[in-house]
Amino acid sequence: MDSDRYGNVIRWNARLSRLGDCIVVDSQAGANFHIGRGFDARRFEVILNGIDTDKFQADPAARPALRDQLGIFADTVLVIHVARVDPMKGHATFLRAMCANPVIRGMLVGAGTDKLDLPANGLALRMHTDVERFHPAADIVVSSSAYGEGFSNTVAEGMSAGLVPITTDIGDASRIVGATGLVVPPGDAAGLAAAIGEIAALTAERRRALCDGARARIVDNFAIDVAVTNYECLYSRR
Repeated sequence: MDSDRYGNVIRWNARLSRLGDCIVVDSQAGANFHIGRGFDARRFEVILNGIDTDKFQADPAARPALRDQLGIFADTVLVIHVARVDPMKGHATFLRAMCANPVIRGMLVGAGTDKLDLPANGLALRMHTDVERFHPAADIVVSSSAYGEGFSNTVAEGMSAGLVPITTDIGDASRIVGATGLVVPPGDAAGLAAAIGEIAALTAERRRALCDGARARIVDNFAIDVAVTNYECLYSRR
């Protein structure tokens, strides 16, 4: 986290952490970060976020019409990047990676994306509260965050919708993705570009296998009912 912006909050919460019965965090990275800044390690319980797998799922029937609406050809590989414009989200890294892949389209969803200087293959959709409506048009979900992520809902929601994940190695990203996608260092535009190009170059069959694996990983490990069960276990122990 950005200590300049959140330093006082972190310090005060560290003092207060000894008063609570339990501190629930949504990632192991988040727990490690706060323990390292003086929070009471005995209070921590890691419960990963739960994804609504009914809301975020593949919809092949909606794909052609949605692509036609967006002006995306049927055979074009489309990457979706969902994030508000903020230094922590690494938009500059993502845009440089897209510039290096001119035949791949990049769709940016989030507040402020319409103000970015986009390459010719970029498409900005501003902020949407129904982002799940756009996932069926895409093939790959990308998170280019530079710092500050614990559990990336963007990555997990895209995987739930049957997209191949590519993410920077921030927070618990590797734990979410597993073997279903690619993880690159933060700020590495060349590495991100290579990862996008690698997935885009796969055969449709191989990409579909990764998509199916990504969806199954979320359903099995990060679905909302898994999180609910973990909370029930927490309360029953206390």
